[in-house]
Amino acid sequence: MRSYSPVHFRHLVERTLNGLGTLEDVCEERITVAEPEPFFHEPAIFLSNQLDHVRAFVPGTTKAQEDKRIKGGDGVHAATTAYRIAGVKLRDSAIYKKNWRTYFPPVAHNGAPSRITNGSYALASSYCGVQYFGHWLHDDIATYQLAADFATPLCTRTPPWPDKARYEQIFDLDWAEVDYANLDELFCFIDHAQNSHKTRRYKALRRRLRERCAATYGGHKVYLRRGDGGAIKRIISNEDELIADLKAEGFVILDLTKDSIDDIITGLLEARIVVSIEGSNCDHAVYTMRDNGGFIAICPPTMFNNFPKDWTAALGVKYGFVVGEADGEAFKVDPRSLLKTVEMVEAAL
Repeated sequence: MRSYSPVHFRHLVERTLNGLGTLEDVCEERITVAEPEPFFHEPAIFLSNQLDHVRAFVPGTTKAQEDKRIKGGDGVHAATTAYRIAGVKLRDSAIYKKNWRTYFPPVAHNGAPSRITNGSYALASSYCGVQYFGHWLHDDIATYQLAADFATPLCTRTPPWPDKARYEQIFDLDWAEVDYANLDELFCFIDHAQNSHKTRRYKALRRRLRERCAATYGGHKVYLRRGDGGAIKRIISNEDELIADLKAEGFVILDLTKDSIDDIITGLLEARIVVSIEGSNCDHAVYTMRDNGGFIAICPPTMFNNFPKDWTAALGVKYGFVVGEADGEAFKVDPRSLLKTVEMVEAAL
C-alpha cells in the first residue's frame, strides 16, 4: 500500500494550479545523448497459420504494434535524451519536482528506508524495470551504464528477485536501492529506443559477461524452461512432450525452476539458437547468446507479444515465434510447428 507524504500533497497543489508538468517544464538542461536514427528491421520468422491462434494481446501492446514488430521494415529510432533537474525529492516510490512526477511500483520491505541527502545523481531505474525482472535485466542495466556517465546512479527498490545479485556482481553494478532522497540535482533519461547508442551498451555488457563467465557448450541449441513462476503465469500443458522432442533434436534443456543462475548463464553462453516462452525469462539471452544467432519465442494465444523482437533486432539476432493453442487455463504447443520454425530460423542464420 503506497503512503503519501507532504511532498506528494504539495505536488498535487502545484499540479492543480499549473497542470501536470513534463520533464521539459522542470529541467534546467536538456542534453541529446543520441540523435534520432533510421533503421531497417527484418520481418519475424513464423509459419503462416500461427497468427490464426492469437486470441488477445498482453496489456500494454496492441495489434498494430505487434503487426509492426512482425512485419519489420523501415523506421526511425527515437533520440536518447538526458534531462538535468535541480532540487528533486524521492518519496513513496515517486520522484517529484514541482508539478512533475515520475513514479514506480511500490515494493514492500522490512527495515528502515534507505536515505540520501544532497549530491548529484542519475536515475537508472524505470517503472517497468521495478515491476518486471526482464525489463530490469535488459532496460535498467543498460540505462545504468548511461547514468554512470553523468553522475552516481540512483536506483530505486526492486522486488527480491533471486537472480538479480549475480548479475549485479557480473556487471559491477552498485545497485544500492534508495527509498528517500533530497537531491541537489538528478539526471533523468528517455532511453527506450533500441538505437546504436544502446546497442553499444548491450555489446559492452556482453563483453564483460564473457570476461567473467566461461561457456559450458558453444554453438548449441537451448530450450529455456520457465516453469510456473513469474508475475504472470504462462503454462504449457504439453511441455514434457515438447522437451522430449527438442532433446531428440539435440537441444540442451535449462530449467529456471531447478538450475542455478550460474548454470543458466554458462549454459546459454554462445548458444546458436534459444527457444523460450515469452516473458522475463527471455532476457537471460540478451547478454549470453551467440552474436548473430536465432531466438524463438513461444507466445500464449491470449497474451500475444513479441517484445524480444526489439532487442533481437538491435543485436542482429534472427527472431521467430510460434503461438500456442488454448488448453483450459494453459495452452499447448505443436512440436512439429516449433521444430519447423527452428529449421526456418537456422536456415536464415
